[in-house]
Amino acid sequence: MKHLGLAAAIAVSVILSSSAGNAGVPEVKPANDFEGVSYSVTSTGTVVVVAGLREIGGKVAVCGLVWFEKTVSNTTKVIEAKFTDKIKYAVGGRTLQVNSRLFKRYPNAEEARGGVARCSVTKTAWDKSYASAKLKVSMGPVRVTD
Repeated sequence: MKHLGLAAAIAVSVILSSSAGNAGVPEVKPANDFEGVSYSVTSTGTVVVVAGLREIGGKVAVCGLVWFEKTVSNTTKVIEAKFTDKIKYAVGGRTLQVNSRLFKRYPNAEEARGGVARCSVTKTAWDKSYASAKLKVSMGPVRVTD
């Protein structure tokens, strides 16, 4: 698995989503502090997940986006969320409970770089040390079953 940084030097601003299914879910522009992983579910295509830490309402939020590289099968698109749910997020030695299903999905890297990341606000209180901390994003061997 390779770790990825999203190259974008964009000021971060929180915007509320206007889509009906995700009304009220905070969104931010991705920035160069985002970290991530990539993985393949099948022999075709790759899923890339990148995320960054933000403070929203005094809580730690993990804001992320997902995109697909190469030719991705329909099966991969259908089961991607089950694999993405297995990614672990931590800051300052503390594991975060993140709902990655809230992350914004894009069909390719180009659209993702021009898009926004959706945030999962955790129950973890924001600590000022997190502002300079690096989000740890990891995914070990995964087995997904129904």
